[in-house]
Amino acid sequence: MCMKKIVQKFFGLADRIPESALTLLSFGTGIVTVLGWGLKAVAFFLDTKNTQETVANIVTFVNSPTFLVALVCIGVFCFVIVVIKGVGYYRTSRARLFLFSSSFYSATQKLQETTYKIKLRYDQYELSDKQLFAMINSYCDFIINSLCMQLKHITGQEICGCIKLVDGFSDTQTPRAITTETVSDFVRSKNTNDNRINIKVPKKVLIRDNIDFLELMDYNNVRNQFYQPNLIKYAEELANDDKQYRNTTLNWKEYYKSTVVIPIQVSNELLEHQEDEAYNVIGFMCFDSDKEGTFSMELKEPITNLIKAYAALLYGLLDIYGVYLKRVLNKDYIATRVAKQYNMDKTTSE
Repeated sequence: MCMKKIVQKFFGLADRIPESALTLLSFGTGIVTVLGWGLKAVAFFLDTKNTQETVANIVTFVNSPTFLVALVCIGVFCFVIVVIKGVGYYRTSRARLFLFSSSFYSATQKLQETTYKIKLRYDQYELSDKQLFAMINSYCDFIINSLCMQLKHITGQEICGCIKLVDGFSDTQTPRAITTETVSDFVRSKNTNDNRINIKVPKKVLIRDNIDFLELMDYNNVRNQFYQPNLIKYAEELANDDKQYRNTTLNWKEYYKSTVVIPIQVSNELLEHQEDEAYNVIGFMCFDSDKEGTFSMELKEPITNLIKAYAALLYGLLDIYGVYLKRVLNKDYIATRVAKQYNMDKTTSE
């Protein structure tokens, strides 16, 4: 038991050592160890050649117990550092596994709870449009903050996010036109800079004025992600091709330099009324960092797949939102709900 406490204290102290210091020590001791054993090999070779007295002294020192003990100590120290780093990596990977699994479980559980609460309140004539909005908004708020936390663990940088919805996405009867469609903020992550929120921009933003969204709404191009590790470099590349990077936030360089945008969409093959377009896009999940290279190309696949998994959940819930929004705004439903609320007959409330 005493030995266990000693080991725990040892690793507790080791955890406080900066990663950069451990890396430097590991590299330094590794070099010294290799050089030390190399010297012993050279000394053995020179000793067999009966060289001059100076070299013989070197051979004597290298073959001395003192040098051997120092070499062994350095080797043990190097081994301990490697073990510490290995334990650190294990703990980090384990923590991430628990974070990602628990986050996704919570997301699916809350989705189930939200959908059944909507159905239950609707069936009991207790659901209003404001209550419906609050329930959907609460779930989206949970999702965006959960994803920002997960992406922070992956990238090591602070990540801000938001969900933007295409205005009127639930109106399936009106033909859609990219040139006139707009998007609006639905939720933003809690760590979003207040100055960024207070920027005076139109409540509704034209999709055609933001390349991040426009490229994902181009139905002739089945891209399902906008992934840019360096937005400033991307804007320069567009300028070299006589094109312009368009963003509705005029001072966007101040707040984000690396971004990922994933559409909230479903293939039109799965919808009853198929259109010529490949996907029905109803919104976007946007994540960004004020550091260049935060979303590196090496992490593109795992990051986009993670966000797409949550986007798929959101599409299903937002589809339910559109369906029930029409139902709760029906005048007969409103009359029945108000009558029940005030213990009145439906005819009286009408």
